[in-house]
Amino acid sequence: GYEQNTPGRVPRLIPNYTVSKLVADGANAVKILLYYSPFEDKKVNEIKHAWVERIGVECAYNDIPYFLEFVGYPVKEGEEDNSLSFAKQKPEIVKRSMEEFSKDKYHVDVLKVEVPINMKFVKGARSF
Repeated sequence: GYEQNTPGRVPRLIPNYTVSKLVADGANAVKILLYYSPFEDKKVNEIKHAWVERIGVECAYNDIPYFLEFVGYPVKEGEEDNSLSFAKQKPEIVKRSMEEFSKDKYHVDVLKVEVPINMKFVKGARSF
């Protein structure tokens, strides 16, 4: 999840858990969901980058696979996830997010990538 009362969908972890505790409890992988937009405020994204990196370092230390799934979102106030303007931004959001989190410093083993288009706006699709 993320902090509902903080701008930028800043992620939060399950309290009192670390990768080491997850491994001790029998986990054989760690999967994280991150709301991310490269168009978000730089300070917010610095927090997210450090958060993802910290988890990756813990996973590497514990020799456990790290799955990261990012979900893009509209940064503009009042813009909806299903709007045409966000649909036009989504391919760039996905591309730049993949570029960022493919860097070695994050130790991500599997990057789960969302579909970079909204089928609602693809001419000829059933949902168009």
